[in-house]
This record gives sequence, C-alpha cells and structure tokens, in this order.
Amino acid sequence: MPCAPLLDCPDAKPVAARQPIFDSQLHVFAYELLFRSSLENFCAFPDGDQATSRVMDSVLSLGLDRLLGGRPAFINFTREILMKELARLFPAGRLTVEVLETVEPDEEVVAACRRLKQLRYQLALDDVAFLDHNPLLSLADIVKVDFSLASEDQKAEIPRQLCGRGIKLVAEKVEKREEFDRAVAWGYDYFQGFFFCYPQIIAARDIPAFKLNQLQLLKVLQGNEMDFDEVERVLNHDLSFSYRLLRYINCALFGLRSEVRSIRHALSMLGEVLIKRWVAMVVLASIASDKPAELLRVALLRARFCELLSSQLVSREQQGDFFLLGLFSVIDACLNQPMEKVAAGLPLAPEIKDGLLGGNNLHGRVFQCVSAFERADWPAVTTLADSLKLATEFVNESYLQSAEWVSQGLLTRPV
Repeated sequence: MPCAPLLDCPDAKPVAARQPIFDSQLHVFAYELLFRSSLENFCAFPDGDQATSRVMDSVLSLGLDRLLGGRPAFINFTREILMKELARLFPAGRLTVEVLETVEPDEEVVAACRRLKQLRYQLALDDVAFLDHNPLLSLADIVKVDFSLASEDQKAEIPRQLCGRGIKLVAEKVEKREEFDRAVAWGYDYFQGFFFCYPQIIAARDIPAFKLNQLQLLKVLQGNEMDFDEVERVLNHDLSFSYRLLRYINCALFGLRSEVRSIRHALSMLGEVLIKRWVAMVVLASIASDKPAELLRVALLRARFCELLSSQLVSREQQGDFFLLGLFSVIDACLNQPMEKVAAGLPLAPEIKDGLLGGNNLHGRVFQCVSAFERADWPAVTTLADSLKLATEFVNESYLQSAEWVSQGLLTRPV
C-alpha cells in the first residue's frame, strides 16, 4: 500500500546511497545520490516524484557534506520535480540536475531547464543510448551514456557526434576495468560504476613482495591476548607505521595534555581494540597506495557500516571482526588477485573469510546487506535487514554515520 504524502508520513525517513563519478585519473568528481523513499515495504512509492522530493528533504535536513564530503551531487529529476523547480533548494554550485530519459522534452520542460541554466545549475541528460533530435542537447552540460544498454558502436559514436560542442560525457554502469579503458580511449570525460572495486587479474603475476610484507603485520593482531611486545617490535622496525601511530595518538581529538613520543606509550593509550583497527587500516592504506583514493574510502565506509550493523547482533568484543570484514572486502582489488586466493593467505578469522567469499553465515549476510545498500538495491536491503532482524531506520542511519565518519578524516581521527 503506497505511503501517504510527505507531511502525512513523518516516520518514513528517506534514504540515499552515494555512488562516485570519477574523472579519467580516477579522482572523484562528484557523487550521484541513488535513493528511495524508505526501506519499509509499506512506504515504497510507485512514482519517482515522491521519492525525489523526499531525498531532497533528507539531504537538506542532514546536510550535503554528511553524505557527499564536500563534493557536488547528481540527482535524478522527473518532469514534475523539474516543473516545481525544487532544484533551487540546493546551491547551484553543488547540484547537477539529471533529466531522466523518460522525461518528454516538450516546451514546458525545455523552458524549465533553460531557467535552471540561467541560475547556473548544471544539466545532465541521463541514460542516453543514442542521440536523436532532443532539444535539451543544446542546453546540456553533460550527457550520461548507459554502458549496459548502448552497443559498442553507439558507445564509440556518441563522443564523435558530440565532439566540439562543449558537452562532457559520463560513461555510467561501467563494471569492468576494460570498459573503463575503452571509454577513456573513446573520449569520455567521467566514469561511474564499480569497476574500481574489482581486481585487474593479470595472468602469472604474483603479489608484490612489499604488499605481502604489509599483510604479515596483521599476524600480530591474532590471538585472544595481544602480544604488546611483539606489536611494539614490529612497529619500531617500520618508520612509516611508527610515524602514523604517533601522529594518530597525538591528534587533537584525544585531548592529551602532553605529546606522546614513544610507541609503547601510544599502544597503552589506544588499547587492544583500537590498536587492531588502526593497524588494519594502515596496512590496507599502504597496500592500496597505488589505487584510486575512493577504493580506500569505500573500504572504510563498508568497515564502519558493517561494524555499526553488528552492534545489534554481537557483543562489543566481536564487533571488531565486522570492521575487518568490511575493510578487507576490497583486498582483491588492492592486490589484483581473486578473493579466493587472497583470503586463503589472510591471517583473519575463518568466519571473516567466509563472509568475504560470499558465505551465508552472519558475517556474510551483514556484508551482503552493506553491498546491496551501496548499489541501491533496495529490495535486497529490505530482505537482508529483515533476516538480520535489524530495524530499517537503524540501517539507514548507520549508513549516514559511516559516510560522515569517512568524510571527517579517514586514518587521522580516532573512532
């Protein structure tokens, strides 16, 4: 049964997942907000207008930076939302209006888009598979080409047809690195999809020795009781790790009255839980140093999201395993190896490995919920949240908290 209008349904908070849009150097240019009105089945809107107005209300009330970390937003607009000029609720420099492919470009729509352009909003045409006589092309700043629908000939031809018109091109739904490479060669400017989270498998290539050495540091985290002497010995033999640890513990958020100068003192200040988390984050950051920065952001967001979800499922002592689960979910992409091969050599608990490999244990189902949310697969999120007996509002808020946590400082702030 559809939910009542916005003002009559105060408890149905909207939710949005973000997906990065990259430039050709794999720097994040913007985030697209992919949304639904609510995770509850009873509040699923059949039309896009209600959902879009709700996500606007959500983002405005939460603050753009909480979801976007200071970057611009792309949001889909239906005809009705265009006519209501709700784009004006956002700062012009922070929003690109995506006109859905289902919007008929009649005179009223063209006039509405022209008004937005005059107010310095960017205009994007969404899900383009071929070019026709669309009058909005003369107003468009960006054209998004759906790589899952367009043929290879169409993907290559559209950049040629738009050459010299000052229109930027986004290749969307790019899922493989080879697709990204071809899109760059064809002349696309921006790229959207999860290609960056998958390994570039190259036959007969071993994991570099320095990355294997970094992984060995994880062994000091294992066991019921951490050997602080061993941790100190390992860290003292790695100047980079020592520097990062001292910088971390001396950051302003700890509020220490005097500077911590020794590794032993730093370890005693952190305690076992934060040591394990910190070492794991720095290990992954080091291994991913030659990868897009967004890959580490995704890993950290997943880690925090998994951990927050687990807070209602397991004891506090066990929640750290869920943090590691999310964090190392990108290790295959970092090492350009299949997850099956990488997981076999990771010094992680068997249940974490099972979750990384798609198992149906508790760890696996939590990670599946996180992955579904990331892709805005709302029916799957609902099903998985129900199976875990997690309130959907808790899942929503956990994602927002995780995105905010990542945007606030990554490896330089405590949690």
